[in-house]
Amino acid sequence: MEFQVESSDGVEIITERGVRSRIDTPLGSLGSGKLKTNNPRSEKIAVIGREIIKSAQIHVRKNFEEAVEKAKDKITKDGNYIEERQLTRLLNEDAEIQFWAAALEHVEGASLEGIQNWSYVLIESRIVSSKN
Repeated sequence: MEFQVESSDGVEIITERGVRSRIDTPLGSLGSGKLKTNNPRSEKIAVIGREIIKSAQIHVRKNFEEAVEKAKDKITKDGNYIEERQLTRLLNEDAEIQFWAAALEHVEGASLEGIQNWSYVLIESRIVSSKN
């Protein structure tokens, strides 16, 4: 292949988790009261990665909320009273809600903001990805 990675020297992983391996660059976590890394390049990569994740979270949350409202409207369209437990069960069975709930779990991660468990993989390439 013309653009394959030929060695691990061309791969760098910037991680929020502080996991250390031969190719990891732990950020030391940038949360309040935590130390920043001394690597400005890693900081820049993480800032961009966080912005991408935040955008994905907003998109997924919006679609999840829309799916819930759409399913509620469909379930209650006849105007009959439905118990909250039954409504919850029916909403949980909705395929679109299940899809967006799973997507939400993926982008939210284990923390409230969902960013603490992400890693950003930087792969060297001859392909130009941006202009300076």
